[in-house]
Amino acid sequence: MKLALFDFDDTLFKTPYDEDWSYMDTPSSLNPRKWNFNPNKEVIKDYKKEYHDRKSIVILLTNRISDVFSDLKTLLDSRFVFFDEYLPIQGKNGNRSKGQRVLQLLKKYPQVEEIEYWEDKDKHIVDVLEVLEAFPDIKITINKIPT
Repeated sequence: MKLALFDFDDTLFKTPYDEDWSYMDTPSSLNPRKWNFNPNKEVIKDYKKEYHDRKSIVILLTNRISDVFSDLKTLLDSRFVFFDEYLPIQGKNGNRSKGQRVLQLLKKYPQVEEIEYWEDKDKHIVDVLEVLEAFPDIKITINKIPT
């Protein structure tokens, strides 16, 4: 089994403003009438391959919080981007470690043999790779997205 993990901001879509979590944790930060989120065409192409292949569990691994999840899902749905699972942070004080959320996925899916991860930020890649060091039998592919 394979997990295909996709980040949202500056990975699937170009975020049209500077990173500011006090703003990004608000519904207006995802308002399509206010902001134009342009798709990253290469990552969307990879997403479609993974999603339609159906051999992978396709997961949105984002640091957007659960408070704005419905706004994020509405934006993604409007672009026909759907996931098997969505992993936002639980509330403003939730754990922003993507590595820890990947660990939870591995507990849920112990049969995982492969993980492919699309991400733009080095700190999240390092976090995930540090967690995956404990799982040497899992094949790991990192797709670092230039910003």
